[in-house]
Amino acid sequence: DTGWQESTELNYRGTAGQSQELTLIYSNSLINIDIGRLYQNDIMTMRLFDVMACQGFLLTEYNDEIVKWFEPGVHLDVYRTPEELAEKIQYYLQHPDKAHSIGQAAREKILENHTFSKRFEEIFMNLGSD
Repeated sequence: DTGWQESTELNYRGTAGQSQELTLIYSNSLINIDIGRLYQNDIMTMRLFDVMACQGFLLTEYNDEIVKWFEPGVHLDVYRTPEELAEKIQYYLQHPDKAHSIGQAAREKILENHTFSKRFEEIFMNLGSD
């Protein structure tokens, strides 16, 4: 998306590789922001799981599906408006220990409930339930 490159407010550094580079970015960033697409505002993106699995702190756009699976303020945090996003960014910049503890809880939640083996187990159980 060339929009990121054209912004004068950002230090655009190009795209990141899908394996080690993203893992390092997610795990070493104080705040990872997930901005949903207009036509997919009712889903959980794969980025959500990727960031949380890397023990990264995630600030994501609110939707009902996310709060079914994760507790805001415990496993991640959510925002509803651009103004709330800006406020929460400032809060976590001033409280990095809180962001780190949420990131740690996020990884624990992912490992406990959202690994591929857990998903396959659930799929196979549902296939046999008819």
